[in-house]
Amino acid sequence: MEKKKHPDYLKKIEGMILKIEIEIGAQDELLKECPEIINPNEDSKNTEKKNNNIEEHNKELDRLKGELQGKESEKSGIISRIESLKQFKIKIEQQEKYLNDFLQNSQKYKEILYNLDIKKILKVNSDYSSIDELIRDAGKKLVNIGVYFKTYESIVEKNIQDDNESIVCKIQFLEGIIKSETDKLTGDEKAYQKNEQRKKSINEKIQELTGIGETPANETLNYYKKEKGFIEEDLSGLLNTKRRDRIDLTIVIFNKKNEIVGLYNKFKKSVDDKITENKSLLEGYDIKIDSSFNLVPSFYDEFLGFINQGRSGCYRGADEGRNRIKTIVDDNGFSDEDEIRKLLEAIILSLEENSAEISEQVNKDKLTNFFFKNEILNIG
Repeated sequence: MEKKKHPDYLKKIEGMILKIEIEIGAQDELLKECPEIINPNEDSKNTEKKNNNIEEHNKELDRLKGELQGKESEKSGIISRIESLKQFKIKIEQQEKYLNDFLQNSQKYKEILYNLDIKKILKVNSDYSSIDELIRDAGKKLVNIGVYFKTYESIVEKNIQDDNESIVCKIQFLEGIIKSETDKLTGDEKAYQKNEQRKKSINEKIQELTGIGETPANETLNYYKKEKGFIEEDLSGLLNTKRRDRIDLTIVIFNKKNEIVGLYNKFKKSVDDKITENKSLLEGYDIKIDSSFNLVPSFYDEFLGFINQGRSGCYRGADEGRNRIKTIVDDNGFSDEDEIRKLLEAIILSLEENSAEISEQVNKDKLTNFFFKNEILNIG
């Protein structure tokens, strides 16, 4: 999604819109070049029946093609739905993994914190059955709608008897009838029918380039216009929401770690009190118990390891990149919820500086795991 936010992506979409509009304009010119040929039916009643039959067949052919386009749009919608559900499931699985990783790593604090069982504080339960059921249902619909796209050749090859539902097969059959009847026409009749077919073919090409329905086919004019509208009107808000959700999840994990710090502090206070009570006995001993957050020692190396410092952006260059991330950490801190939130927001914004493209700079999945499972801080 970050890739779509880059100005170059919008320029590419606008370029495709212009290209297709030029192609549609060229088809319009071809349509204007088609001559006005008088229907022989107006001059001779002898050919009226033949031409009427062909025209009726062509009307039915247009209806079938329109029905097929509707099914194609429906099929595209089902595929899009399946992909969205799968992506949503992957996101939930990722969040579940972050929390389980935290729970697994937190067990090392159990003995120190009065045998505290972290799993009683934070429990992770997941049930993917409802999502899986939606994906299966959509998959069944996709299989069922595939019946309409079977060709005559595939039906014959697989020896399928019931081909009544195949729209493609009906179109193939009707096109064969039209060709057979057209071959029987006189010269004038053929010229008229050829011209009509030419105009129809051009109009179909225009419709193909334009795209129809709420979910127009990919790489059509309406598809790119819809994509352009999404980028200009919805992308920023949706991207900010997704980023905020990720940060909110990080804050949840941070607060769970902060609870551990609180327990440390209680433990520290009891020890401090004992040290104070026995100050005379412990004189000369430097006893300190630290219970605050510290950046993991490998943070800067790990972070820059996910960055392609050869690409454009504020992290370009080894020294420049290290200085930039250190400045961001120093400016924002990481000791409380607000600082963590500001730190993550600042790092995200830094990746977009100078109109840089995030997807070209980073290994997105690994960097996301690194930050949003909140393994960048140690307690000690």
